[in-house]
Amino acid sequence: MLHGAETAQKQFGLLPDPHASHHILAADGDGAQAILDLLAESRADLNGRITIVYADTAPAPSDFALRLCKQDVDRVLVMPTLLAAVGLLSAMIEAARIGARIYAAGSETLIGLVIQLAEARGLDPMSVMAEQRPAAREP
Repeated sequence: MLHGAETAQKQFGLLPDPHASHHILAADGDGAQAILDLLAESRADLNGRITIVYADTAPAPSDFALRLCKQDVDRVLVMPTLLAAVGLLSAMIEAARIGARIYAAGSETLIGLVIQLAEARGLDPMSVMAEQRPAAREP
């Protein structure tokens, strides 16, 4: 049984779908940490192919792109801007087959755009697993 902070984390974080045949993980900026957390905690529950699309918009000293590229997944696609990542995601979501699960982590803008792409494809917008991670503020 989950208690306290564990319950909140499991309810509001990215939850793996063990029945998906393809996991499309989208992130921008600090949202990469949510993807890394998902892979660290639930990799065994992520059956099927795993594709990560990351818009490298995090602060300069972050190493999220490198850390994502080191993950044991099928593909990691690092894009320099949110616009480039959304363009790629649009094509991927349009080509997605039954059994694909879409995850979005990071800015409210990215999450909203991914949900719109899924909805345009005819998917229930509530089927997109999402976790908002605002960018860390400078002191």
